[in-house]
Amino acid sequence: MSTESPILTIAIPTYNRAGALQAQLARLVPQLSPAVRLRVFDNASPDNTREIVAPYLAQGVGYACAVANCGWGRNFFRCFEECQTEWLWMLSDDDLATPTAVADLLAVLKCVDANFIHTSSITRSYDSEVMVTDLPSYLQ
Repeated sequence: MSTESPILTIAIPTYNRAGALQAQLARLVPQLSPAVRLRVFDNASPDNTREIVAPYLAQGVGYACAVANCGWGRNFFRCFEECQTEWLWMLSDDDLATPTAVADLLAVLKCVDANFIHTSSITRSYDSEVMVTDLPSYLQ
C-alpha cells in the first residue's frame, strides 16, 4: 500500500451530460494514482449521470450530487469548497485529456513554485509558454 498523500484533486462539474462524462471518466480513471483524487460534482442531473459514475466509485472516484440544480456557478464553486488537496484541476466533462495528462501535470506540480497553472488543451493551444508569478500579471 502506498503512503503517498494526494496532492491533486481533479474536479469535474457536470449537469445532464452523462455521455460526455462517461468518456471523460474512461480517459482519466486509468491515469489515477495515490497522488490524485477524482471527484464528480453533479448539479442534480435528470439524466443517468449517477448510473454512469456508479461503476467508477469502486475505483476511488468520488461523487457529490446536489439535491437541486444550484446553477453553474454554485456547482463550480462547490469544487473549490470541497477540495482537500494542495492542487485543484477544474476539468469540464468535455475537455479532452490526453492519455498522459495526469502524469504530465503531476510532474509540473512537483517541480514548479506556483499558485496557479493554466495549460493548453488538445483543442486550444498557445504559441508560447509564459510563467506568471502574480495576479496582476495574470490578469494582463
